[in-house]
Amino acid sequence: MDTRFRLGGSARPFDYFLSFTRTAEDGYRDFTSATVNRVFGKLGFEHGGTDVTVSYQWSKDKFFQAGPLPESELDKNRRANFTAGDYFKPELNFAIINAEQLFGESLTVNLNAFVRALAVTQFNVNLITSNSKLENNTLSTGGGLQLKYRSTIFSLPSLLVVGSEYGWSHVTSSTLEQTEDGSFETEADLADTQNSYAIYAEDALTLFRDFTGPKSSVVLTFSGRYDWLRHEIVDRLDGPTGSTETYSRFNPRVGINVNFAEGVGAYAAYAQGFRVPAFLELTCAGPGSVCPGLQVGVAPDLPLEAVKAQSYEIGAHARVASWLRAEVSGYWTDLTDEIFAVTPTGTTGVFFQNVSDTRRQGVEVNLRGRFGDVVEPHVNYAYTRATFQTRAEIATPVPPGTETVEPGDRLPLVPLHRVNFGADYRPWPWLRLTAGAGWVSSQYLRGDESNRQRPLAPYWLSQAGATVRWRGLEEFVQLNNVLNQKYETFGTFAPNGLQAGNPVQRFLTPAQPINFLAGLHYVF
Repeated sequence: MDTRFRLGGSARPFDYFLSFTRTAEDGYRDFTSATVNRVFGKLGFEHGGTDVTVSYQWSKDKFFQAGPLPESELDKNRRANFTAGDYFKPELNFAIINAEQLFGESLTVNLNAFVRALAVTQFNVNLITSNSKLENNTLSTGGGLQLKYRSTIFSLPSLLVVGSEYGWSHVTSSTLEQTEDGSFETEADLADTQNSYAIYAEDALTLFRDFTGPKSSVVLTFSGRYDWLRHEIVDRLDGPTGSTETYSRFNPRVGINVNFAEGVGAYAAYAQGFRVPAFLELTCAGPGSVCPGLQVGVAPDLPLEAVKAQSYEIGAHARVASWLRAEVSGYWTDLTDEIFAVTPTGTTGVFFQNVSDTRRQGVEVNLRGRFGDVVEPHVNYAYTRATFQTRAEIATPVPPGTETVEPGDRLPLVPLHRVNFGADYRPWPWLRLTAGAGWVSSQYLRGDESNRQRPLAPYWLSQAGATVRWRGLEEFVQLNNVLNQKYETFGTFAPNGLQAGNPVQRFLTPAQPINFLAGLHYVF
């Protein structure tokens, strides 16, 4: 059941918006349900060259979730819940202020600040070891200042953007294990104070205009960003011990856009980037620091390297006919020191390690047609090849417990091919009918990074829907998995605690059978 209320309006120079959403549903799997509560409010002020908005969001949710099933159980009952009682309960308070001030026609100053408080409780049921619970609290604040300046460089139009950002966060995280009498004992209790700042600059330089006709142009963009972040992790359970990890890097980017005419263009870009290890990853960084699920472990003694990336991308878009628009893009991304999650004992533990070199290559094609205001067909195809580019030893729950990946082995749970197609049909202004289908190719299971085991089978998706509008009233119905296909969307390996000897088996997540969603909206 989905309930929504929205209220908005303006009394110049002020405007406002307020919404409330509550969703409650039972999952199709046994002992699963979800409740979602959202409140969002925004107050704005705009006058002359000044634009200020203040917003606040509160959310409180609870999800009783079902994980993957042993393949032997899946054949008996696809609705079964192997670890009934798992839940995830977050509560968020988030306030933001944004301000923009124009100074003449050339200079714009943007300022933003935020404060965010997030409290999370996560409970994991385990059939082999003790049940565990995570209690996590995060308080974050920060802001940024940005200047945009329009001018000319050697008589060429230029848009220069410079800015800086600062962030501070304090995280406390406790991992507790349930004893036989139902009480909890603290197994880990850590805190992390994070400080970060960044400075960046970008310039978009228009090299040519109207070189092939009206609205044609060539725009060169080049930018750079410097990031610095420090983790100060303290182990509050085993005494005043801890670790400080600092990361920094400068990342450049350059790109060119060529617009031959309105709706016809091409682009090419090169960029570098990096990602700092997260708090969870640092506290579970190695086989000596295995964590019980997505829960913190100990203060790091094996620091992880930051992930570095080099990306190349090209693309083009054009209206190839009066009724057809096409887009195509290709990319190549090389990652160094990718942080990879491994589960040496299946679902009962995880740790993170760096893998020297990995690569993502892909092509995406989008076609969208339009026949008057009646029919709008569309087709999307994505090819993604994600591979290891170096030899590496990785832990796995599959006996004997380790595997060797070779260059060219595919990363798990990344299908090579995805295809989606469908159409919108509007026989009358008040009625819209939709239908579509998709196909996803096979994927290797998590824990089979060496590509030796049987992968997930490819599967089809299908959906259909109808929307009726009359004045302020809107009714809709959405039908999913129209053909009632049985397929799995996730797979891993883990011990089956229901069988003698806890044998390692394939664990798969079943997709929902045929299902529908219906609703009624009324705008006052």
